[in-house]
Amino acid sequence: MSNVLKIISYVINVGVGLICLRMAQYNILGKKIFPEHEKIIGKRWEEIEQNTKELLLAFMRLIGMGFLIVAILMILYPLAMIFYPSDIVKFAFPIIGVLYALGLFYINYMLCKKTKGTTPWKESLYMSVLLCLSIVLSML
Repeated sequence: MSNVLKIISYVINVGVGLICLRMAQYNILGKKIFPEHEKIIGKRWEEIEQNTKELLLAFMRLIGMGFLIVAILMILYPLAMIFYPSDIVKFAFPIIGVLYALGLFYINYMLCKKTKGTTPWKESLYMSVLLCLSIVLSML
């Protein structure tokens, strides 16, 4: 049973990692903000002044780098556990993901609350819960 739970934990981490990799791609390689962001600021991308566009894209790339770091950790988690099994690897990798996801949750929830816009706060919370589940499964 313990091996099955480990495999489930690995699958959760890799799944979250693949989703984070996709989000990293959107944010790092994106050429404009998301339509939801345009609605929040009340302007289409074309109406935003150039310096503001550059600032928004820089913020997107920062977020994307966070997603990329979490993606790498989550995707490498099973290999790290196989080749370097330790409590540090077992807990540090997913805890870093949980902290990032909780940060995203808080930022997105507060943005949603203050602007009444659509943000992915629920998805960030789901990511946190999945990674916490992974941690619990790895302890059993």
